[in-house]
Amino acid sequence: MRPAVLVLVNASLELVAKQATSLLAQAAANRGHRVLVAGVQDLQWDEGEGVSALGRGVAPCGSVEAVVAQVDAAVPERLILGAGVLVLVRTNPGRDTGR
Repeated sequence: MRPAVLVLVNASLELVAKQATSLLAQAAANRGHRVLVAGVQDLQWDEGEGVSALGRGVAPCGSVEAVVAQVDAAVPERLILGAGVLVLVRTNPGRDTGR
């Protein structure tokens, strides 16, 4: 079974098609991984389960524009970050001066 992939960005709804992050999410989904995109504000801690994220799903698709559309339309789902989850950190603190 392929690992789930969490793509961690500054803010999931600010993902744009021209970023390499969108291409990476598309490539992982097209290779059969469960892919979720989450922003740093979507990370959570639970005493019993540890770290989780509210991510927005990306299904296999033919374009990076479709990735962005999927993320924008998706209902967030919870993913517990543990064994079998790859976290791809694509944050840029310099763009996120408000936090």
